[in-house]
Amino acid sequence: MNFTLVDAGGYTLSVLSHGLILLLPGMSLAFCFDALGFRQAPMSEKILTGLITGSALLPLLDSMAARFAGLDSALAFNLGLAALALVLAFKTHWRVAPSRSVLALTALWFAVVMFEWIDFDTGSILYQPFTSFDTVKHAATVQAIHDSGAPPLDPFFLRPERVSYYYFFYTVAALSQRLCAGWADAKAATGGLTFWTGLGLFAVMRLVLERGGYLPQADPARRSKLVLLILAASGLDIVPVLIIGLWTGKWVADPASWSEQITGWFESVIWVPHHTTALIAILFGFMAAVDGFGKNLRRSAAPAILAAMAFASALGLSIWVTFAAAAGAAFWFVVLVAERRWRAVAALAVIGLIALVLAAPQLHDLSAGRDGGIPVTLTVHSFRPADGLFPPGIMQNVARFLCLPLNYFLGFGVLFAGAWLYWRARPQTQPPNELARVITICAFMGLFIGSFLRSIIFNNDLGWRVMLFPMTAGLMWTAAWLQRFPPKQIPLAMKALLGTGYATSLYALIGLRAYYAFLPVLPHSVQVFAGNADTQHALRLAYAWANANLPEQAILQHNPHAPSVSTRATAFGLYSRNPVAVSDRFGSLFGADFDLVSARLGELAPIFEGRLSAAEVKDRATKNHIDELVVTSDDSVWSQPSSWIWQAKPDYESSGVRIIPVAGLLDQTAGRAP
Repeated sequence: MNFTLVDAGGYTLSVLSHGLILLLPGMSLAFCFDALGFRQAPMSEKILTGLITGSALLPLLDSMAARFAGLDSALAFNLGLAALALVLAFKTHWRVAPSRSVLALTALWFAVVMFEWIDFDTGSILYQPFTSFDTVKHAATVQAIHDSGAPPLDPFFLRPERVSYYYFFYTVAALSQRLCAGWADAKAATGGLTFWTGLGLFAVMRLVLERGGYLPQADPARRSKLVLLILAASGLDIVPVLIIGLWTGKWVADPASWSEQITGWFESVIWVPHHTTALIAILFGFMAAVDGFGKNLRRSAAPAILAAMAFASALGLSIWVTFAAAAGAAFWFVVLVAERRWRAVAALAVIGLIALVLAAPQLHDLSAGRDGGIPVTLTVHSFRPADGLFPPGIMQNVARFLCLPLNYFLGFGVLFAGAWLYWRARPQTQPPNELARVITICAFMGLFIGSFLRSIIFNNDLGWRVMLFPMTAGLMWTAAWLQRFPPKQIPLAMKALLGTGYATSLYALIGLRAYYAFLPVLPHSVQVFAGNADTQHALRLAYAWANANLPEQAILQHNPHAPSVSTRATAFGLYSRNPVAVSDRFGSLFGADFDLVSARLGELAPIFEGRLSAAEVKDRATKNHIDELVVTSDDSVWSQPSSWIWQAKPDYESSGVRIIPVAGLLDQTAGRAP
């Protein structure tokens, strides 16, 4: 079995299945609500509008359907909408003939996502992409929804409670996995949805560029070219990465990680597609809300409902992105009150109330499933050079604050320059409309939140993801400034910034894939994460056997001990359909009590160290409801000939992995040490 071919096939099938799960249902919803002028739009615009609508609304609708009626009902709902779209296409003569350039760019994006998503299998070694660090969470959540519904049971910690997490993105992927009926696993289903997320991001930016009044006169092809030109460029991270690498001999696999992240468009889609989809939903919601302003009650009802659904959907996609959007919307509301625009004030208030009602189940889950209050603290956006000058404290924060302009110039790159040039020329540009104003408000709100607040659940997802709003505004402003120049006449400085941004994106494209080849010069945390590629291959084979031969609800437990704070177990979530007792030190990610997770880690980790007898191992495993223990040649217990793993008959064994039933631990069999 070649896992590269398996992954490529599953990914391709998932991309196709999401046409039925996401695109066609989105077109049906857009037609029914006439979302964003869908009915009057040309066919090419209908496809893009349908994709935006589906990305914005279906995560909420599918998650609600799965929650109250089951996953199969949600799948039937989507397939019904897909059938409606096909009927509409036949009756209204929808026809589309994409140009060669559109087909080529779509194929290129398809290949890029596949390149970044699949494992490379040499026959004995399995090279995972570096993004597996996050993909394990994506795949494990999709599998949990597929098996236990929505909200899912915790895939990282065995407990009766459901997760306290924003899981709506994964519901859509779980529908694809269900539709593919075993031909595409949870990992492939997430990859297929990631492909469509990238197309949705392009579509929504293109539409906002038009509706925000930034390029009102430009033809669609011109808008598309400008959006692609800017989306492909990350920040200027390649510059400090090269300086640090040449100076110290150490290189980073992910260029955005050299300091506090400002993640570029490309990496945002590949690493965290759920946060990117939340941005799409919020921008859709703002466009729908603005569409309803100034209309009578009957004509404004549909836009208000669409906006409320989109905002509720965004909350279930990413609480961090929605946090910044809610803050921006609140400020927008105050501005409208100050201007005495009472119809708009009333419309925004109604939208907010409907959104809160729709989001109530998710808000309940988030508040009921976690203890310890809001996981946010004060900070100043960090900057590695400044942090190296002072120890943590007031002076370090002062240095960080003074370095913010340089920090953001490096992080935003061409967007920083484009924003400055746009606002410098502001008196000569067209006054902003309402959509442009709320995007500007959210941009400054996101910049403020990202500069002075951080989340404290493992990573600073709040500070990293709210930067999507200044990036959105920066794209609009940069495109509006660039549109005055023919491509060959773009100023040299802007070409240099764009080129540097492309170099950063290319570095990420290669580095996230080829980091195994550069392990000797990568930081220790990356080396530890990479582990042994041959062990990963053996584990994937073992989990493939388990998926085919063990009961679906059997608890399989790998070694959860992390020898480094940066280590994350991946194989259990990427390749297995079975639950675990605890994943690793990230076991509290979905809301499990941190102390309980720590206690279970402390109880189970010694099993794989060789210090326990077979009776003690069985006692600890049974106490934690474990059915099978997954031991690899990397675990300390493997190299001890007298250890318990050689005293019991395994259900599965290879040169690198043994899957041992807990019930048979005390049976003396023909176990054989290496």
